[in-house]
Amino acid sequence: MRSPARVRALLSTLAVLVGVLLIAAPMASAAKYALGVGDAAIYPAAESAPLRAVASRVVIDPAKPLSHYDTHIAAHRAVGQLPQIVVGGTGTKNHRSTKHVVATAVAAAKRWKPLYSVSVVNEPDTAGVSVCGYAKTYLTAYGKLRAAGVKRILFGEFAPHNAKRWLNATLTRCGSTSRKLKSKVGNLAWHAYGPGMDLAVPLSTSTRRLTHHRPKLYVTEAGYVLRARHGTALAASVSASAVSWWRHALKVANAHLTEIVAWDIRSRPNVVWDSSLLDAAGNPRPAFAVIAAR
Repeated sequence: MRSPARVRALLSTLAVLVGVLLIAAPMASAAKYALGVGDAAIYPAAESAPLRAVASRVVIDPAKPLSHYDTHIAAHRAVGQLPQIVVGGTGTKNHRSTKHVVATAVAAAKRWKPLYSVSVVNEPDTAGVSVCGYAKTYLTAYGKLRAAGVKRILFGEFAPHNAKRWLNATLTRCGSTSRKLKSKVGNLAWHAYGPGMDLAVPLSTSTRRLTHHRPKLYVTEAGYVLRARHGTALAASVSASAVSWWRHALKVANAHLTEIVAWDIRSRPNVVWDSSLLDAAGNPRPAFAVIAAR
């Protein structure tokens, strides 16, 4: 028979173990990825604060002075979001040109330290930039950004429907540029709309096969598309669909991603693309709560 002292000691030990498990349980279920946001400068940065994002993604147009973006970046920094910049490409005036992209990226990196990350050429596959033109631009930018103290340089920024093809092409078709790239693709980024979240494993596998390194994965634009480029609104059941889409997206993120960026926080009137989490009046859609509660 055990003595009362030994029983008390055993009970104390069990109590400690239970306490440790209770503490560890929420830690184990906590998100393993970072969340970023992307939104128009016309809306208050504070609207995204409940999402507890660590970064604010901004597409920088080399044709505009960097001062044009200062207020937007400062507002998001004030709510705890570091600037996550991509320079040139889709969404900028001279999207087919890589001229001034590298110089602008370096200047931006120095101007807005500290940053979350820097990329060059947004969606090169849709911008009209050639495969090897993008590869050379990235390679040039990589060395100069590293010299400027940028620790996280993202490769890719591909649209979802071209991501696998462009990854393979940039790493195999550009001769010495492709060979040099293989040691500099540690952070792979693409955009995920529709089924794009399910590219995580295929892209990781392809990159490891081509470079012999497993990359960190970043989805730098993500969202459920409420209105597509052709301007047609989707069905009325879109709220429920958006919730399901985001639940799946966050599950994939937790398993495979370093970061996921919610692209479009608030809906903008008269635009042909809408993947927002707040309606035009600023009211949260159901998917907003899903992300905030992650």
